[in-house]
Amino acid sequence: MNCREVRELIPLYLYGELTFDQEETVERHLAQCPACAAERARCEKLSSLLAQGEADVSAELLSRCRRDLAAALEKERKQRGLAVLRAFWWKWILAPPAWFRCG
Repeated sequence: MNCREVRELIPLYLYGELTFDQEETVERHLAQCPACAAERARCEKLSSLLAQGEADVSAELLSRCRRDLAAALEKERKQRGLAVLRAFWWKWILAPPAWFRCG
């Protein structure tokens, strides 16, 4: 795992949101990379400062936000799939290549 990948995972690492294997990989990288270890320390400090002003969020709100996020991600995935299907339909059904039409 390179520095860019580790730095993207540091916030998830700090909040315990990584899989066991991801966490182990990040920890090995942090032990060997002073720059990424410094970034982790910076993020820990920021997280600590943000926690001081943390508002209590109800479990219901958190659950609703996670559900809405999952729905938005699923909608995006389906839209991407439809775009591929439309491109296929146009390319092969509505406007097939000349060699295909001459058959």
